[in-house]
Amino acid sequence: MSDADLAPTPDDDERPTLRDDVRGALAPLLRPGDAFVVRCADEDVTVAEVPAEVPSVASPLKRTHPRLYGALVAANQRVTDASGCGLLACFGAATLGVCFAIHARAFHGWAGDVGAHQLLDELRTWWVYAILTLAAIAAYSYVERLLERLVYAGERERVRRAVERERLEVLEVLALIEGDEALETVGKYLKKDRELDA
Repeated sequence: MSDADLAPTPDDDERPTLRDDVRGALAPLLRPGDAFVVRCADEDVTVAEVPAEVPSVASPLKRTHPRLYGALVAANQRVTDASGCGLLACFGAATLGVCFAIHARAFHGWAGDVGAHQLLDELRTWWVYAILTLAAIAAYSYVERLLERLVYAGERERVRRAVERERLEVLEVLALIEGDEALETVGKYLKKDRELDA
């Protein structure tokens, strides 16, 4: 067994002092914006420069309150995933099915009189298919927002507790997350939520 194996390692109580010593030794050498990683392995000390961060619109909340930021990111994902791809696939398939049925005269069997047959034949135009597609897009958007609101209503209490745990107000959180794309959906609902604002 070598002397290095027997050498005392800093205890958890000594870590803050060690950190302060390292900070004190490096402070005169660093310029604002410098970032390095200092690592000690056995007797070898390595220093690596941390690449400068690309400016982003990441929320200051991410740095100042990471637990709250994580809770909001999780809530945002659950709200965003409320409808999923299945809803879009259902609306798309239904629209294509109706358009195909009109085009293939599938509804003619249900139409009893000649006037109904003539009306169905007149519906076999591109503008009818375009109107049906636009109607399906509008219906999909409405149902998607409805599902998001329902999921957000379920997340509201969890978000409120997370905000209170950090001793912040909702308006402060909104100011901190403004422009953060990772929290776009939950931010939209937080802005509209009058119950949390009170």
